[in-house]
Formats: sequence, structure tokens, C-alpha cells
Amino acid sequence: MSEYITLLGAEDISRASSRMVFATEEFGRHIGNMELALHRHEQFMDDWLLRLEHVLVDNTALKPRLGITEQDITEQDIAETMPPKREDAHHG
Repeated sequence: MSEYITLLGAEDISRASSRMVFATEEFGRHIGNMELALHRHEQFMDDWLLRLEHVLVDNTALKPRLGITEQDITEQDIAETMPPKREDAHHG
């Protein structure tokens, strides 16, 4: 008689275990990719905010030199700098 006993379903359990290990490793890779993407996005936003700050400071300092006052800025000027309004698809 054999010293080993094969249980019914043991191979299925072994395969399921292997699949779970593979899925866990793949999940870990996806998390790493997401962390990298988030880090890159954070760097992009930090750079963008720094550039925006420089533009705002430059424009604030430039206005008096150009003789531009707050009264010179009209509602039309403000409207032209705003992005166009999008129609709500649910109401249209």
C-alpha cells in the first residue's frame, strides 16, 4: 500500500492556491503602477502650481507698470477668460 493518500479535490485546492498567489502578485504590481502614476501627477501639479504662482506674481507686478488698474478690468474681460459653460446632458 502506498504511503501517500490522495484526497479528492486536493489538486483543485492546489491550483486555486497557485491562482491566488498569482493574483496577489499581480495586484501588487498594479498598486505599484498606481503609486508611480500618482507620484508623477503630484510632481506635475507641483510644477504647474509653481508656474501659476510665477505668472500671477509677474502679472501683479506688471499691471502698475502698464498703468492697468482694477477699474480697467471689465466684466467682459473676465467673461473672455472664463471657460465656456457646458450644457448639462440631463437637462438638455
